[in-house]
Amino acid sequence: MNKNIIAVVILVIFGITIFSNKKMIEAAIIKKYGALRAAKFLKVYAAIKNLPLSKKQITFLMSQILVETGFFSSRVKVFDLNNNASGIYYSGSAAQIANGATKGTPRPEKEGGFYAKFDSLTDWAKEYLRVLNKGSYPLNSNSIEEFTTKLKQNNYFTDTLENYLKNIIFFYNFLIKNKF
Repeated sequence: MNKNIIAVVILVIFGITIFSNKKMIEAAIIKKYGALRAAKFLKVYAAIKNLPLSKKQITFLMSQILVETGFFSSRVKVFDLNNNASGIYYSGSAAQIANGATKGTPRPEKEGGFYAKFDSLTDWAKEYLRVLNKGSYPLNSNSIEEFTTKLKQNNYFTDTLENYLKNIIFFYNFLIKNKF
């Protein structure tokens, strides 16, 4: 068989697989959470998929984002008001400002301060990657449990490890089950 024909067949099969997996996760989200949340999910995924990350790392990040946003239903609307899908707080550091962060909406009174606001999800994704490449390096994790433990070690969330882990595993399993 001609090498060019084989290459075309492989590319077509690969393209169908990627298209099918994207459509599968989109359909699952629409069925369980609605079209608006599916659209938000796909926007965030589009910003993250361009980062230098493995599929496993992207799945970890998307699971964590779903926890942070309550699958884009958060009553405080951090994502909607600030283009901030992971609850990054505003520190005003030079590195954060270099990634396009400005002072956003106030955080809950008990936490104090402000959320970081970004002009685009691409800017947010760059800052998110920078934040996760500090401390115990959650992105170097081999499992969702290790990823969550490292997030806790970095003081990334205030909830208990057990509760946050339960929630992140719920979304991680949802993504895996639906071939994300």
